[in-house]
Amino acid sequence: SIFTGLNNFNVYTVKDVQYHEAFGFTDVEVRQMLEDYGFMEKYDAIKAWYDGYRFGTLDIYCPWDVVSYCHALKMKPTITPKNYWINTSSNDIVRRFVSRANTTTRDEIEVLIDGGSVKKRIRQELTYRDLDSNIDNLWSILFTTGYLTQRGFDSNDLTELVIPNKEIRWIFVQQIRGWVHDRFPNLRISLSGGLENDELSSFFKSPFSYAIGSITGSILDFGRKKKKYQASIAAYEQARYTYEQSVLQAFTDVNNAIVTYKRVYEAAALKAELRDAASKYVQLAHVQYKGGTLNYIDVLDAQRRYFDAQISLSNALRDEYLAVVALYKALGGGWDMLQDDKNNTKES
Repeated sequence: SIFTGLNNFNVYTVKDVQYHEAFGFTDVEVRQMLEDYGFMEKYDAIKAWYDGYRFGTLDIYCPWDVVSYCHALKMKPTITPKNYWINTSSNDIVRRFVSRANTTTRDEIEVLIDGGSVKKRIRQELTYRDLDSNIDNLWSILFTTGYLTQRGFDSNDLTELVIPNKEIRWIFVQQIRGWVHDRFPNLRISLSGGLENDELSSFFKSPFSYAIGSITGSILDFGRKKKKYQASIAAYEQARYTYEQSVLQAFTDVNNAIVTYKRVYEAAALKAELRDAASKYVQLAHVQYKGGTLNYIDVLDAQRRYFDAQISLSNALRDEYLAVVALYKALGGGWDMLQDDKNNTKES
């Protein structure tokens, strides 16, 4: 807005020299930290795992990883480096882009995993509205979110991108490579005089197994294979959507069942305390009646309250047992209580 008075920010990014030392720990700071902790022998391992980010003209360590590993070393001096950064944020945006990757992108990711580099144009001015406009924005996202770092520029303003360290390479090998390969099936292509002889099995492997049958055809089929492929993609997307909705509904059902069970369990505990208090009051009423300080009608009233408390506790226990059954069912019990009742009736 032109009325906010905040229209001319000075923006400093990972490519700028200004304040480049403020984005993380410098090598001098890491050495000082290790000397203070007495872990200087871990310097090489920490540098290999958590260094490598290029901010401006400095190599920067990921501060969260260094601090987390030093803390872990204080607890257990023999512990080896591990990935602390991976769970600090959601990877949904990266995964969405990787799921749209083409074969060129897949090959370039393999080059990065093998220790190579790729040159790409980085758009640091990207907004959320423009993210999905081009698959090439994947490289800008990987760069600005820390999955890749820079190693220089060329005359065409292309940035040389590399994986910064062992930690991020582990993420590429264990996660990103899997996301890419989930999108691309392994195909075996053979020719036998134009006959339909190739079968594509297990076309997609995702969080679930989804078989779409066999797709066969000769080399020249005038677009029929392409149409079948597009139809298969649509079927896969529909099945994946259905699966995701089922998973979300399952988690929702389990969460609701847990909340319900906790509530009725606490209610049953309170009802039990009320029943015990009513029982003691009945005993006290009898003592007072025998002592002549209480009418028998009051004793009957105390007994009535005790019986009401017993009934209330019975209802609460019933609700608790029903909540347990609902929880088991939400966790995958899979039984149909009405059908079981019908079967028991028939057997009887």
